[in-house]
Amino acid sequence: MKKIRALLVVIALLQSGPLLFAENDQKLIRLESDAYSALTSLYLEQGLAPPSTSGPYTVAELREYLDRLNRATLSPAGLRAYAYVESFLTHRVRASLNNGNFQFNTDPTLTIAGYAQTNPTAAPSQEPLWLERAPLLRVPLEVWLFKSFYADIEPEILMDRFEAQLSPGSGAPGYSFNPTNVPLSMAQIDFNIPYRAFMSLGGSHWNVDVGRFRLSWGNGAFGNLMLSPNSDFYDNLRFSTFWKNFKYTFVFISLPPYWPGFVPPYPTTLPSTWASDQATTSGIPDPYKAFLGHRLEFRIGERVTTAISEAVVYGGAYPSLTDLNPLMIWHNLFVPWKAKSLATAEVSVNPFKWLVLYGQLAVFNFRNFEYSEYASATTIPNALGYFGGAKGSFPLGEGYLTAAFQWTKTDPWLYIGGNDSSGNSVYNQPWLSYTMDEYYTSNVLGTKTLVEWPLGWQYGPDTIVWNASVAYQVYGKYTAGAELRIEQQGINTIDSPFSLGPPATGMIAVQDTPFPIDTQVVHLFGSWSIGRILSADWTVGGDIFLVNVQNINHVSGDKSFNAQFIGSL
Repeated sequence: MKKIRALLVVIALLQSGPLLFAENDQKLIRLESDAYSALTSLYLEQGLAPPSTSGPYTVAELREYLDRLNRATLSPAGLRAYAYVESFLTHRVRASLNNGNFQFNTDPTLTIAGYAQTNPTAAPSQEPLWLERAPLLRVPLEVWLFKSFYADIEPEILMDRFEAQLSPGSGAPGYSFNPTNVPLSMAQIDFNIPYRAFMSLGGSHWNVDVGRFRLSWGNGAFGNLMLSPNSDFYDNLRFSTFWKNFKYTFVFISLPPYWPGFVPPYPTTLPSTWASDQATTSGIPDPYKAFLGHRLEFRIGERVTTAISEAVVYGGAYPSLTDLNPLMIWHNLFVPWKAKSLATAEVSVNPFKWLVLYGQLAVFNFRNFEYSEYASATTIPNALGYFGGAKGSFPLGEGYLTAAFQWTKTDPWLYIGGNDSSGNSVYNQPWLSYTMDEYYTSNVLGTKTLVEWPLGWQYGPDTIVWNASVAYQVYGKYTAGAELRIEQQGINTIDSPFSLGPPATGMIAVQDTPFPIDTQVVHLFGSWSIGRILSADWTVGGDIFLVNVQNINHVSGDKSFNAQFIGSL
């Protein structure tokens, strides 16, 4: 208790006496910020298709999109949302030198949260809000230099992720279930931080940033098919240029070259089942994996936006100068034993005020196109993904009543690359999986443990998912709502080995599975921003998850139910 009091005193002192500046616009706005949803609501109210669907934005980009709006025609809810978004255009400064050419700020955030569930031995719920404990303390250290450079590193006091994911009584070293986000011993502290640390350089219409932060590409209300913020971070180098009707983005992501079942160190000889192309000159496998992606976004008139994106995951081989060409069509350079490529196309249409209809298509394998020169092309399974949805935002009093719906389907072989179980070494490369794999040091487990996330659709391949939500939000004040997810998972997962031939080409997603894993989740949520007390901003919130899983591990009738609770201050 004394430690918590001390933390509160430190935060109160740091919160006092800041100055506001708005000269340097290179700060990145967190993807989880409500500024994005508020901006979308404003666009829909004025009969405009939403702005760019790739992020995070810089303050300069946010300013570009906010300037498009006509403030004079906004409803009371719109005026409040506009002021809320506008507040992100300035930043607090606690130290300023050389006439403002050097600025420093820190706004620590203290969160105390409690967690409970009714069935600790239930099937995995895939509910990250419950599994991933909020940081007890986050201390961003921000620096602005002149008008074009920004840097941020955010140390955290964070609970070891495996503390929440193990069942009580598991007997793991250092493990005893902690129902809060307050570490009770050094063994419960996550030492893999920071998860956010980067530098940003740019101007009013361009930006280059390098470092560690989350990324998102796509117009989905519940996730995307190419790049989603599923993992804790991406170590990346990104360039973007943004204008009234156009945006271009290029990103390079360094991906750790691990895969399920792999235990360091790396093998020193080439496995007999691997293609010889993956050997270095010394005959040793080259442990390398990276993601390259570029994206073009266009606004057609006022009510339609489109985007096309292309990405390549390299494994066991390094990109060449040709591969780094930001204007090249990478599919034309396709080499199956060193890379897997994915392309997406999306469209968003605002048919009338307050509503947007959207859709996205992803192409991973399309045997009659990119594989046509290979003799085994007819044995390669197609791998597509697609979703369609709608989102409405209606001004009501001081806030917006929002509703969203999305249907998503992913083919059995979407995202699956390498580790070929068919005996064809041309396609056998474990480092080609479309995943982010990271070894985490865990004192709870007493070892390094592999954590894996899909880069694209968070539930992976071979799924059919229905999502719906309804919420009411007064920006900067409070929000309350509910979400529903109905999911069917087929036999294939992101870890399934790649396969060729009729058994693979004949799979028809979930419909072909005798007993798909059926998951239904109801999520109730709410938060209230109390206001400023003791020179600090205070917010209380809560979440309830009702999770029902049937046909666990594809066993008919095997089911479980779990109610999960979060309360936070």
